[in-house]
Amino acid sequence: MILHELEIRKEKGDFAFLMADRDLRAGFLERLSLIMEDAPLCIVTSVIDKEKLRAKYANPWNPYEIALRFCLERLFDYLINEGEEGKTVHVVFECRGKEEDAELELEFRRICDQNQQWGNQRRDFTRINFVPRFAKKSINSTGLQLADLTARPIALRTVRPTQPNRAFDIINPKIFARKVFP
Repeated sequence: MILHELEIRKEKGDFAFLMADRDLRAGFLERLSLIMEDAPLCIVTSVIDKEKLRAKYANPWNPYEIALRFCLERLFDYLINEGEEGKTVHVVFECRGKEEDAELELEFRRICDQNQQWGNQRRDFTRINFVPRFAKKSINSTGLQLADLTARPIALRTVRPTQPNRAFDIINPKIFARKVFP
């Protein structure tokens, strides 16, 4: 069984059983919350408000590429601070489609090879050997599942900052960096 936030929330697919029994659902969500609380995570995230991006820039860059840039910058900072310079780090992306994956990998390599610099802070990404890996959700990767479970609470906190968000409250202490743009 793959933990997929949408299916859990909507009680569909493998999680349709949660619809039948409210106590079972409450227990399941409580145990899942405890797992997230106890998980040794360091979250690096970026939220791109696509509507604001289009409103602010006449010809904006691809929001996924912007998010990639911001996340790689913060991941780089974290790894350098942890003494990981010179090491190989695999960055795992969930497959989105052949064309989308190829575009994302190209942008990833441009960033890591220093072929594209922007912003006021310059980082020498060649100090860490970043290697992209693309994985389908079906491989049942723990990392991809945890990323899926954290994405919506982080996005909701960004677009509705005053709305109660228990899932965000659980993962917030694990967030090393969160960039919101624009």
